[in-house]
Amino acid sequence: RMITYALSGVTAFVLLGGIAYLNQRPDVALVLNLFFKITGRDMTLTGRTELWAVAIEAIKQRPILGWSFDSLNTVLGRFHEMSYAQFHNGYLDLAVRGGTVGWLLFGLVFMRFMFMAWVAYRRKLQSAVVAVPFVLTWMAGNFTEASFVRETHLLWQFFVFTFFLLSWDLCFAKTRAEPPVLARNMRASPKIIR
Repeated sequence: RMITYALSGVTAFVLLGGIAYLNQRPDVALVLNLFFKITGRDMTLTGRTELWAVAIEAIKQRPILGWSFDSLNTVLGRFHEMSYAQFHNGYLDLAVRGGTVGWLLFGLVFMRFMFMAWVAYRRKLQSAVVAVPFVLTWMAGNFTEASFVRETHLLWQFFVFTFFLLSWDLCFAKTRAEPPVLARNMRASPKIIR
């Protein structure tokens, strides 16, 4: 089951990356533009791609430590005339706010989370059933919304809760043991213990 979830996440990531790559080609951009018009959408994902360009410029200016976690008022006031609370992309948003250092720290927490989820899955703990689907959905959702390291965002709070749930489960929960398999031809020993 975990492999299915991981493959689903990788597939979504590859599809989104493929669309972004193909969007750079003029002939494909025409087809995508037609598709978006038919479905009632636009190529900028309702203005998100413009914000992403602003985010990339901000990252170029402060790549190491970022611009701080001040709800992006400093950055958006400097680069963009409209007031937004996020860049509508969790990956870019975190890079703008925390820079490379923020990304590395988040990466360490995330790697620890995934390791704990894997161990919980191997031990057949029920917390893995909650953790794995949530985190894959959360990662996919951060392509168009920003909820990484946002203390007031419900999904970030759920991530922190799930992190501690996994930690608790791994420390205190007993593993579901499989019933022992007995050999078919076992006989009682003929020796009498005195």
